[in-house]
Amino acid sequence: MPSRKRAQGQARRRARAKKEEEELKAWLEEHIAMAIEQERRRRQTICYKLGKWFKRLLFGDMPIETSSGCKHGRWFASSEWLICEEFLEMFKIKYEESEKDPTVSVNSFVAARNATHERYAGVWENVTRLALIVSFYCGVGAQLILEGEKKQARSCAVMAYVFGKFAATMKKSKGGEEVEIIIPNSKLYELNNADEHTLVEYFWMRTPCSCLRPKFEQVKSTVKTGICAAIHCPLPDNGRIECTSMICCTRCAEESYCSEECQVAHWHKHKILCDKIAEQKAAFKSK
Repeated sequence: MPSRKRAQGQARRRARAKKEEEELKAWLEEHIAMAIEQERRRRQTICYKLGKWFKRLLFGDMPIETSSGCKHGRWFASSEWLICEEFLEMFKIKYEESEKDPTVSVNSFVAARNATHERYAGVWENVTRLALIVSFYCGVGAQLILEGEKKQARSCAVMAYVFGKFAATMKKSKGGEEVEIIIPNSKLYELNNADEHTLVEYFWMRTPCSCLRPKFEQVKSTVKTGICAAIHCPLPDNGRIECTSMICCTRCAEESYCSEECQVAHWHKHKILCDKIAEQKAAFKSK
């Protein structure tokens, strides 16, 4: 009899242990599923999170909302985007460290690039990842336009332009060699002070959705202006003039002027940049 009771006790313990094991397994499966779902949601809101990380650099204290539900093209394959997310957080830090004054400067971007290149060569030398970053800034910029935040949208346009320049140069160079990225300060200044027509058109042309169509239809009849590249342009508002009246440098096609007088006066400074751009274009064409 004692042996039978012992056997029954052991059977009960085994059954209890099995039940506890099954409950533990079910609990683990449930929490693993919850963790997977949380990770999925985290990736879906990754642009919002990145926007928060960048708000001191680009957006002041304004949170990025996407009330329309459209991401304006800023949704990426996680395998490519997650490394870009990590890179941009580091780029933000290095950019802030190198920023000497509140004006937008090519030097700050170059310093941040040099500080992050060794660790994130897989981003700087990868055209696809650079294009994802451009897409991110264009998507955030489009949303900011819809919310009437033009100042912050201009900052996004500057960042999209700079990373777009890096991507275009890498694509033309076919990768594999060190190339100088040439970005005129005047272009950054012009984008950072763009009129509403220019700003809306910039993002409208670079986002795959039609969210900006009503806004573009609203502003397309207004005058589109540019800013003369000459530092001491006599025109008011830092040399602002209608785009149709501007003269573009025919050699480099990068800087524009309000008049021939300003173009001639600025030539001694523009010549160095113009020579570099012309030489680079010739080198790319010969490949």
